[in-house]
Amino acid sequence: MIKKVKNNKFKFVAVSQILSMILEIFAFSFIIGGMAVGISTTTAVAIPSVSAAETKGCCIEGNDGSICQDMNLLDAANCKTSLLSTSCATVDNCLVGCCYNPDGGDCSLNAPKDQCVQTGGNWSSDALCNIQECQLGCCVLGDQAQMTTSRECTKLSQDLNFERKFDSLDSDGTCNSQSDLAEEGACVSSTGDYSGENNCKFGTKDDCQRTGGSFYQNYLCTAESLHTVCYPSKDTTCIEGKDQVYYLDDCGNLANVYDANRFGDQTYWETVIQPTDSCAGASADCGNCDYLTGSVCSAYRTGKDTKPTYGDNVCRNLNCVNGRTHGESWCINDYNTETPAVAPVGSRAFVGKCLDGEISIEPCADFNQEICISSGGTPSEAKCIANEWRSCIAANQKTEYKDIQKECSKYEQCSMILDINGNEKYATLPGFRKEIPLEWQGASADLGKDANKQIVWCVPKYTPGFIFWQDSESLTNADLFPTAADGTTETTSATTNSGMDSGGSLAETAAICSLGSFTCVSHKQRTCELVSKDITDPEAFLKQYYCVQTLGVSAQASNLLLDDAECKPPIDKENWECNIDGVTKTISTEELPKVLEAYNERCRSIGSCGSYINVAGQVGSNDFNSAVKRTKIDRFGKTKEDYNKEGYVLSESYLGSFVGKAGLIPAGTLTSLTGAVIFEITGRVGESEFINTMTEGANYGYSGTTSAATTPTAITPTSIDWKGVGWNIITIIAISYAANQIAGMIAKKQGWSAGMQSAWVLGVTATAGAAISIYFIASAGCATGVLCPISIALAVLPAIYTNCIGNEFKENEYYALEYTCQAWEPPQKGDCNLCNKDIRACSENRCKSLGLNCEYYNDKGEPGWCAAIDDTWSAKINPWPEALTEGNMYSSITSQSFEINSETSENGKVGPWQTLEFGIITDKPATCKIDNKHTASFDEMAVEMIREIPAYSAQEAQGNILGTYHRVALSSYVDSESSGDATLSLVTGEENNYYIRCENYAGLGNEAEFAVKVIVENAPDLTPPYIKEFSPLDESYLGLGTNSTSVLMYVDEPAECRYSVGVNNNFEQMTGTMSCLTSDSSSVFGKWPCYTALSNLTVDANTFYFTCKDKPGSEERTVAETRIVNQNPVKYTLNVCSKGLDITSVSPANKIVTGKSPVSLTLEAQTAGCISGGVSTCYYEFSSGGGRIQFSQTDSTSHKQIFDSLASSEHNITIYCEDEAGNNDQTSILVKVELDNAEPKVLKAFQSGENLAVVTNENTVCKYMTNSTLGCSFNYDTDKSETMTGTANYHYATWVKNLNYYIKCKDEFGNQNFDCGIRLRTY
Repeated sequence: MIKKVKNNKFKFVAVSQILSMILEIFAFSFIIGGMAVGISTTTAVAIPSVSAAETKGCCIEGNDGSICQDMNLLDAANCKTSLLSTSCATVDNCLVGCCYNPDGGDCSLNAPKDQCVQTGGNWSSDALCNIQECQLGCCVLGDQAQMTTSRECTKLSQDLNFERKFDSLDSDGTCNSQSDLAEEGACVSSTGDYSGENNCKFGTKDDCQRTGGSFYQNYLCTAESLHTVCYPSKDTTCIEGKDQVYYLDDCGNLANVYDANRFGDQTYWETVIQPTDSCAGASADCGNCDYLTGSVCSAYRTGKDTKPTYGDNVCRNLNCVNGRTHGESWCINDYNTETPAVAPVGSRAFVGKCLDGEISIEPCADFNQEICISSGGTPSEAKCIANEWRSCIAANQKTEYKDIQKECSKYEQCSMILDINGNEKYATLPGFRKEIPLEWQGASADLGKDANKQIVWCVPKYTPGFIFWQDSESLTNADLFPTAADGTTETTSATTNSGMDSGGSLAETAAICSLGSFTCVSHKQRTCELVSKDITDPEAFLKQYYCVQTLGVSAQASNLLLDDAECKPPIDKENWECNIDGVTKTISTEELPKVLEAYNERCRSIGSCGSYINVAGQVGSNDFNSAVKRTKIDRFGKTKEDYNKEGYVLSESYLGSFVGKAGLIPAGTLTSLTGAVIFEITGRVGESEFINTMTEGANYGYSGTTSAATTPTAITPTSIDWKGVGWNIITIIAISYAANQIAGMIAKKQGWSAGMQSAWVLGVTATAGAAISIYFIASAGCATGVLCPISIALAVLPAIYTNCIGNEFKENEYYALEYTCQAWEPPQKGDCNLCNKDIRACSENRCKSLGLNCEYYNDKGEPGWCAAIDDTWSAKINPWPEALTEGNMYSSITSQSFEINSETSENGKVGPWQTLEFGIITDKPATCKIDNKHTASFDEMAVEMIREIPAYSAQEAQGNILGTYHRVALSSYVDSESSGDATLSLVTGEENNYYIRCENYAGLGNEAEFAVKVIVENAPDLTPPYIKEFSPLDESYLGLGTNSTSVLMYVDEPAECRYSVGVNNNFEQMTGTMSCLTSDSSSVFGKWPCYTALSNLTVDANTFYFTCKDKPGSEERTVAETRIVNQNPVKYTLNVCSKGLDITSVSPANKIVTGKSPVSLTLEAQTAGCISGGVSTCYYEFSSGGGRIQFSQTDSTSHKQIFDSLASSEHNITIYCEDEAGNNDQTSILVKVELDNAEPKVLKAFQSGENLAVVTNENTVCKYMTNSTLGCSFNYDTDKSETMTGTANYHYATWVKNLNYYIKCKDEFGNQNFDCGIRLRTY
């Protein structure tokens, strides 16, 4: 419903302009009337001639501006023209009469003719203006009236934008009856009987005059002096446009502000008392609400509001019970988002909102594809934005650490893994050494080189979720790689949808996780001396049999070595950390947990991979030991696979640290909207920038340099499973770009040929993504595993024995450690109900993360229900006390039935001819049906009960369509063999039995019917029909130009209904008719609909009066058949807008936005119009597609939408706004976005006086160091450096001779030089 607000400021302006025009009328009359008298300022001189002094003439115009003045001859010098030798009364130009101003409509009495004509007036000889044009009447301007001429009224109405209304004067010659028409009071009229009492309606003076009643301003209808039939009642109501709760009298008239303590005080029911003079504050006893202090009148809500002493309306606190203020929003997360890379599997971000005292929870995109950020401050504001995790993973396509670090630093949502607190301890381990190039990580000389072509250094701060379970769209290894009869692998074709960039299937998840796999080769060596007496030339023997570039040693030589060689203990040469004895306790054994943790940390940071916890804090069932493979190549070149892995498990302390590290708020712990979400479950506020330390690559077992990979062209996907994220086209393009890069990394990691890599990259970002991905995974030729293991070629070795000098040689052994990063697996068994009893919405991802035993049931809609397969039993039923109609009670309650009785009757029978409502509570969400006869099944039952959800519950927060609270209406006006919508028969004078079945989320129901018994008194129907509601609601607005509309009205029994326009007539006098549905099946929850079309509507308020007569079609032959009319018609008002809706401003328009990716742009619009100054809902739409989307902040006159990642392009955006009356407007803007992602450039450097001057190509801040040891490797943000002086693009440092300067600059968008912007030396 729209609030109608009086514009007092406008009224003041209108009155001021009226007064101004009245003064102008007098001014015009003063000018025309010739009231300026010529007075001589010359000193009087005695004239001896008496006759000359007495002679007079007519002066047409005096020197002082006066006109038509009779003047003595002695004063002739004061006349501008010559004196006429006659009196002015005989001069035609000076004749006085009535001057009518046709422009202003005003009339001047005794106006000289010539002056009137010269000023454009119409002159007549009637000096008193008794002419038609000058007849006075009442000009009605709003709720005021002014005495004017007809023409004046026309002009005033036009100037002040009122509809012209000109009425005759009152009998006393005033306009009193036409003034103050908006004032309210009692409108009294005779009842027409001999009781001496009067009928009364409280309303405006205008309404009262229309009906011919007597108006008593500021009196209530309950005033004793008015002798009305209206008396105080305990009923209350809310009034559109007012904040307070008001009493109603028993005639339905408005009274004073609700004050329970003054209900029995007759003085409170006499005259209108202003809210400022009423009870103070808002409470169960006082309805003096105030929006400015945080409360407005609203209907009482069971379980949410304090029940009022009287009535059904309360001062609802606009602020929420959890401490949040009206209009505030905040983030609700499963974990501490301030700690990078700790999002549990199944986690999701949510936005909490407080609006009009109601708390709502809105989920961001599932699988952590969106994150929540907040503005901080008071009140806080939060929103969902895209998770840029793809950009983080794609940054790892670079081939050098510093290049990966540079790319990673471009994105606020990414972090280098070693920069995460606690991970710095891994920096010395193979695979984590920043100074070693990727292809040499984990290698021993050439052995193992290129085994790790891709290493994940840059990880998402907000770990994304992937599909980790098997379903119809998730294929297993056997599905992907079926084995033919001959034992070979067959290629499988598939048509499942794909999202290689997002883990859209189990196979694809395994592919992404494989980026975290790592192979490491450890090298041991010992020095031996050949001392055999049987060998005369040991050096020659060694050269012949051992120191050769071939594999294999003769049996004779082997025996000789065993018998005759003396060897020193072996020593570690490279990567000893990859060959630790997990059983024998040594110093190195203590390092094993750290090594295993390091590889798991990288793996789980990618997404739903490796060993980690779910949203309940349970560790998944991944067997870490099975993800590890150890291979040994002994000193004879023999390979031993499945080498001892005992002890290669993650420590209990490490696994136990996950919950604390994540700052987890476990699923199932936030069970109510009232208190648990007072705090903001995130530490992330706003945006900041992280730049990571860069280290120059060191020469470690390789020579030359490696160039950075070329960035592939972005490809727009046409068929990608976005899992309901709802991205706009701009975001999708950005995601596809990163997806393209990720797909390329997977292909490179697998070591596929260039042709296969190219086809793979194109395939996973094109329409046939699924078929392409499955084809390549299958075609890789691996008989086991979702992807090929990243193995190294250990079959051929360059030399087992090396460095033969004399009779000495060196024996080599190699140990390969292969860790495969696998898709995360849920615990074997979990508590599935944790997903349902939390305010954070359940989803398939969240449910399945809880355990392998959990299934997600969503056949009845989203959100679904999470339950263990062995926990799908039928729902248990109990009575719902609050749903029962007042004055009744439940009794004889058992597990299979209950009864409903009256609380007041002696025999317990309920009253007849009413609508009786009752309800049930089920112990699990379900759909319930009811019938008044036995049926064989749930589907056969007649009526579905209305589902309701408890206040502040997890179901309310999740918006679950299944309910645990169910309600139905029983009506005495429905036949026992019929039913309506949520309505069954309640037969008078009989025992009524009802039977209930409920079906839960899994489709299981109670086969045995639950029974309810109600016995009803026997009595005739003597109650009138009551109107329950209207649609559109009372005081609604209709669009500009609307002259007719349909109205739907609901009555509590079948009836004949009528209405009158503007006048409160009785039923028989009403001429407007309605089409009422009166059949049993047309009832809706115990109410019957009536329809009509209201026509000839005019601008502003249109008032109607409705009432009804029961028993339509009755012949009234008996008392029971007597038709009864409701004698208190209901007033109903519709407001037609006098103006439409206009979008008055939009920003930005034709604006170029520059900035570092991602670019944030705020789209704002202002609206003005009919309803509350232009309150409306606005939408935006990009010309590139995506459809019309609602602004994130709207339903106001100001509308705002923030775009977080606009692509560099021209964007044509259409803005469409519509108000509740249907008024609408739209406009379009063109926004050009240019992204500045380039680091600044130093254009030149020179000596300027005593300073070194540097000029850059854009506004920057420059820093320098003179430390040649660090040189250009210094970190701009963290290392201690000197900031150059100057502004914009000119920068200065003190000139020191013979000194090296290493200079780096950063622009206003955060782009900086990672290498030096310039390095120079002064001379």
